[in-house]
Amino acid sequence: MDRTLNTTITSTTTMMSISSITTESLCQDKFQQQISTNISCSEHDENNFQIATGDFNNDNRVDLVYSCRSNQNEEIIVLMNNGNGTFHNSSVLLLSRSDWITHIYVVDFNNDNRSDVFLIHGSNFIILLSTDNETFEYRTELTNKYISSINEVHIADFNNDNQSDVLLIRNTEPNENLIVFLGNDNGAFQTQIMVSSTKISKAIHTAVVYDLNNDKILDIVISFTQLEKNVCIIYGRGNGSFSSGILLFERDMIYAVTLAVTNINNDHYADIVICDEDSKHVYVLFGSANRTFQTQKPFFTAIISFPYFLFIDDFDNDNQSNIAFLYSLYDFECKIYHYHNNSFKRNEKTVIKSLGGLNTVIGRDINNDNYLDIILGTVNPNKIYVLFGYGNDRFYSHMVYSGEYQLFPSWLAVGDFNNDNFQDIVSANYDTMLIDVFLYKRECSIA
Repeated sequence: MDRTLNTTITSTTTMMSISSITTESLCQDKFQQQISTNISCSEHDENNFQIATGDFNNDNRVDLVYSCRSNQNEEIIVLMNNGNGTFHNSSVLLLSRSDWITHIYVVDFNNDNRSDVFLIHGSNFIILLSTDNETFEYRTELTNKYISSINEVHIADFNNDNQSDVLLIRNTEPNENLIVFLGNDNGAFQTQIMVSSTKISKAIHTAVVYDLNNDKILDIVISFTQLEKNVCIIYGRGNGSFSSGILLFERDMIYAVTLAVTNINNDHYADIVICDEDSKHVYVLFGSANRTFQTQKPFFTAIISFPYFLFIDDFDNDNQSNIAFLYSLYDFECKIYHYHNNSFKRNEKTVIKSLGGLNTVIGRDINNDNYLDIILGTVNPNKIYVLFGYGNDRFYSHMVYSGEYQLFPSWLAVGDFNNDNFQDIVSANYDTMLIDVFLYKRECSIA
């Protein structure tokens, strides 16, 4: 297969307005260039397309790694950033076509300040260690009966040895649905630890890894599926094993389709935020010193179906986390809730008319004004928006990209692709077979 990268550069400067806006400053936020690079896959199968960002050669540039299926192999392709939004091919790894690549993550496994690649390929997981000449060392291939039916992968240090471990969340039979593999400093792994107890012998929907009780040991918050509605906590012991599960509700009543952990009320204890799919209410469970959680009166969000997102960050720079509820049915709406005096309140909501189906939400300060911005990706049609924040729950909208109706949604990420200290946007779409980099430029005039 010809591995020559085809690159196209297009100028884009679209702007639009939405409700909840204020007077704009003398600076204009623009994405002036769209740099397109072809995806080098011979088979058109979105289900086998995985992509991630990293810095594989320690040059402080955002590189890409993606997987796809060719006529004879599963392929891993690494694109090194040239510093201007374009890329050059670094390496191609060929794997057996007999299995699918289902997950790809980027982590520095050997602490050499270069990103490494973690893959799940069938019932194997593979570690590719980056070297100093833009190549990769095929270090680990671990085959295990538990590496199957994987819903989620969490990579973190579960035994406090400053090495990356791997937690697999499996959609499988009871007591074999949480598996931890403890890592060594050379990209290898010890024998797995099975996290099992009668309290977690249910089908898992999602999980969050967080230090809940400030003991510098990672714990796990788990939400179960719609058939077994509840939320469970297991506390880490510091050696890769965990306590028995503690259910947070007395009966199976909460389908926490969206789950987050943060400190809402600035009391130094982690709080759990849950969006219940059935009632459309958001529950905040406030943590305390004795490992218990107190449920705050829930607040209603909207009568909607999918898709919606729960996004938590500090939107007004008061050093306190806020809860943003974003959804799109016909129009896009964003509601931001602030916690004050033991209750949640919100200001005017943000609305974009006829946005399309919401697919991706990313929070980042794009323009370095110290206010949080929101990047939105939609499907049918495929569009990319940036809501530039003013720090007071008000935004103005910039439409970065508008494409045709496409079968598959785009993957989105944010990073500085041309070393100008501003954040840019990268998207990859399997319909267009293109990776697009949208370079941000801030233009200011003197009053």
